[in-house]
Amino acid sequence: MNSYYSNLIEGNNTSPWEIQKALRQDFSKEPAKRALQQESVAHIDAQKQMERRLHEEPDLEICSSDFIVWIHKIFYNSLPNELKIIKGTAGREHKVIGGELRKQQVTVGAHLAPTYSVLEAFLNRFHEVYEPNKLNAIERVIASACVYFFPNILPKKAQLQTATTSAAPIKFEKPHREVLAAYPPQMQAQ
Repeated sequence: MNSYYSNLIEGNNTSPWEIQKALRQDFSKEPAKRALQQESVAHIDAQKQMERRLHEEPDLEICSSDFIVWIHKIFYNSLPNELKIIKGTAGREHKVIGGELRKQQVTVGAHLAPTYSVLEAFLNRFHEVYEPNKLNAIERVIASACVYFFPNILPKKAQLQTATTSAAPIKFEKPHREVLAAYPPQMQAQ
């Protein structure tokens, strides 16, 4: 369902039924609808690959630029070419290359994305502040909500954002006791 809601956020109304059909490789004959179905399949595949990698590499730093760029790569490399085109602020079209940070300024809807020249610095700061491996239990709870600021750094494609931000609950998952233990004893009973 993440794929359905992510599509809806971007104005793509691929229905859950159409997504189910796409997962069985039963794509629409209509090119635009087919592309959106392929986008949903790419999102679901990226999500599965990400979850598998997180389970195989439990110490993986999910807020690192390496991890974020990897998700970008597996997602965009699975998209049909027509969905890899974005418009720059000057109205020119640019092709998104999976696994590479953009080299031009873009606007996504009403959001003016950070200047491309500062993306690496923004990603490094995101990693520095939100990486769960560097946080205590309380900080992880707070950071798990804050990772939703990530789309302000890389705003294109809600599917990529959903896959990236859904890594947080997997990585931030800790026994409830650990979080409660950080509270003073009088608060733990509440």
